[in-house]
Amino acid sequence: MSDGTFHLEPWLDILHFMTIARLSQVSHADIHAAFTRAFSDYHIPVKETLQEMAVANMQRDIDYDASFGSFADDGELVGFILCGVRNEDGNMRYYDGGTAIIPEWRGRGVGGLLLDTVLSDANARGAHEFVLEVIQDNLKARKLYESRGFAISRSLRCFRKSLEEIPSMESYSYTIAAPEMDGYLEVCASLSLPYIPSWQNSNASVVNIFEHLIIRVLIEGMNPVGYFVLHPYTGNIMQISAVGGSPTIYRELLALAKSYTIADMVKCINIDESSPFISFLEEDGWYPYVDQYEMITCFDPA
Repeated sequence: MSDGTFHLEPWLDILHFMTIARLSQVSHADIHAAFTRAFSDYHIPVKETLQEMAVANMQRDIDYDASFGSFADDGELVGFILCGVRNEDGNMRYYDGGTAIIPEWRGRGVGGLLLDTVLSDANARGAHEFVLEVIQDNLKARKLYESRGFAISRSLRCFRKSLEEIPSMESYSYTIAAPEMDGYLEVCASLSLPYIPSWQNSNASVVNIFEHLIIRVLIEGMNPVGYFVLHPYTGNIMQISAVGGSPTIYRELLALAKSYTIADMVKCINIDESSPFISFLEEDGWYPYVDQYEMITCFDPA
């Protein structure tokens, strides 16, 4: 186990011989190739260039030494779990940054074997908890996670609008500022979000890829009244806040975000279903395109 390789005996005469190993032993290009193939027919297909995947990994603190892949006899990477790792408040937390199996290897128990390996390794490393997100109607995946001790912690909703559907604004009611990192953190401290962001949208994730993001703040007098964090190439709004939950300020923020978006739509992702921001999105005609569960399992202290 010290070399990060796990040899498995045949599983129900289906897996034959398979190796599970840390992804730190694999090139980023090979991981990207498997990622592209495995997610090509996903519920929501994921397409990332090699560089885009590198940025996404940085955003989520993906650690290839904590991530594992399954390999066929010929060495082909046929499945993987990408793990983000953070130490927060003295606790090590793991995050599932992507689990997928290439089509011809699905239904053979590969996902369960990978998950067992990752959970065992995380526990051995002293992790406090493991967090993941799963699409709500992916019953097979939910059943697998529940069988390994994961429980639903909250429901998350995702909304989108095409650029054409978002009204443009010729002028804005507030002064627009583009803060540096320290200014962004000050705004975060003064304007609370209307929901607790998911792992990939947290302040830590924003700081990790700050130079790749568009951050704008609306200011009235000397005070910030709203802000957003946008990933321009994906169109994802990582964070958005308006003082008092003002619909007018939200609309100005989203119109401004549209002007910086390179993708063909703007998306508000992983919004806690209990957030009042959901009501704004629904009333403003945003399309709900996927609902997820955040699931967590905690490890027993050693």
